Amino acid sequence: AITFVPQLAELTHWVEHTAEVAGHAVPSAAGFVEWLVGAALSGVFGLALGLLVIPVAKYLINPLIDAVMGMFGRGKAEQTGH
Repeated sequence: AITFVPQLAELTHWVEHTAEVAGHAVPSAAGFVEWLVGAALSGVFGLALGLLVIPVAKYLINPLIDAVMGMFGRGKAEQTGH
């Protein structure tokens, strides 16, 4: 489980618990249903987290990389080949 952000750890436990409950609801296919629900919920939350990270990368990380590359004489134009 993720421990560096307590809220994400709680979310991970919630997903696992929800998947387990769903698996118990369908005893004949418990393993499959548990996997399916866990994968679906993890996918939804992964996409949501990814959408939150995009602006951080665009407005914080990319400018930092450009600044560091500029210090070494490699500006944006040289990186892209233009």
